[in-house]
Amino acid sequence: QAVVSDEATRRYVDALKLYITQEIVDAKAKLELLIREYPEFEWPYIQLGHILLTASEVDRAFDLASKVVRQNPNMIKGWLLLATIDLIYWNIAKLEEHLRKIKLLDPECPELSTFEQLLELINQQGMR
Repeated sequence: QAVVSDEATRRYVDALKLYITQEIVDAKAKLELLIREYPEFEWPYIQLGHILLTASEVDRAFDLASKVVRQNPNMIKGWLLLATIDLIYWNIAKLEEHLRKIKLLDPECPELSTFEQLLELINQQGMR
């Protein structure tokens, strides 16, 4: 786990504020810059990944999420982002794999039940 500077954390919070207030273009620019300047700081990758998903830049979001889980295999938010992308690509086998990983890391992960309910529905309806 890399030590993140106060400066990087402050800038991340600034980008998050922009995101929350729907200033997406500015938030995205700040997150892109943070990733370039602090490549070991994982949080901006996840937030940028979510922005990219809403902009239909799924491949780039996948690249960011993959990098995060390679860098820190214990970062649940990275695995959750991958699980979301698995649904978008309808890669149900990968989704199951990523959900198992999340469950191992945190069986109480609140987002897990939503994914598990979706998976159950997919399986019940023969939608694989």
